Formats: sequence, structure tokens, C-alpha cells
Amino acid sequence: MGTGQTLLTILALALLGSLFLTNNRNTLDQRQAIESAEWEIVASSLATSIVEKATSLSFDQNTVSGDVSSPTQLSATLGPEGTEGSTPGSDARFNDVDDYNGFLKTVSGDTLALPTANFYIHARVQYVTITGGNAIDTSSLRTYHKRLTVWVTSPSMSDTVSYQTVYSYWYFR
Repeated sequence: MGTGQTLLTILALALLGSLFLTNNRNTLDQRQAIESAEWEIVASSLATSIVEKATSLSFDQNTVSGDVSSPTQLSATLGPEGTEGSTPGSDARFNDVDDYNGFLKTVSGDTLALPTANFYIHARVQYVTITGGNAIDTSSLRTYHKRLTVWVTSPSMSDTVSYQTVYSYWYFR
């Protein structure tokens, strides 16, 4: 084998090695992108489940068993009443949407078949006013509208998933 053939063989091996490295790097990047997308889908599902469960409850503690005809009859304090929030991370006893104010829950990845992804859920409820032009502003007064915000974070995700919904009370005579 001459010098030319040896040089061609070395160049061919270098090119082949470079192709293998590029292929491995692309495969790793794709796997990370797939895992990230899976975690974001799980986080979105967790946030959606909190929003759906909250909006299936009564608007306020004072509307669980009756009606109110004035915003002043609504709860002044947002959050669980009595024993509703006695079990941290559990919403089993919640009976109205504002019980989710200050709600914190950790979902272990082991329970979701994703051992490296733990999720942290935080929720906040605020009275809001809806003004012209679809503006929604936080209110210090009690109103017929409450905004529920749910955040889901994970050390495995690069961003926070945030869901918001406005829940309104309608009183008909």
C-alpha cells in the first residue's frame, strides 16, 4: 500500500468517525427534546386537571348550599375553611374554587413512570374585575369573578407551565 492509499484510508476513517459522532449527537438531542416535550405534556395535564376540578366546585363557601345576592356576602378570605385544607397537598375536601388559594402539591415522578421528573404545583385565587376591552384586573374588593392561576414546575423542565381561568358567579332571581 502506497502513501496515497494510506492517506485516503486515514481520511476515510476520519470522515466515518465524524459521521458517527454527528449521528450520536443528533440522537441525543432528539431524545432530550422528546423527554422535554413529554414533561411539558405531563405538566399541562396536571395543571388542566387542577383547573377542571376547581371549576367543578362551588364559586364560594357561601354559595355551596345557597345563593348570595351581593358580593359583600362572599368570603372575605380566600383559601380553605376549617378542615378543608387539613391535609397538605390534598384537595379531597375542597368544596369551592377559592379553597385552591395557596394550594401546593408535589407529584413524584415515580408515580408517573417518569423517575427523573418531579412536578411542583402551586395555585392562587384572586378576586378580579373585568373592565371594558377584556382587561382583567386584580381587585381588593369581593366581586363575582375569581381568577385561578395554576403553575407547574419541574427541575427537569426549562420553563414553567402556567394556566389561568376566570370563574364567575351568576345570580338569577
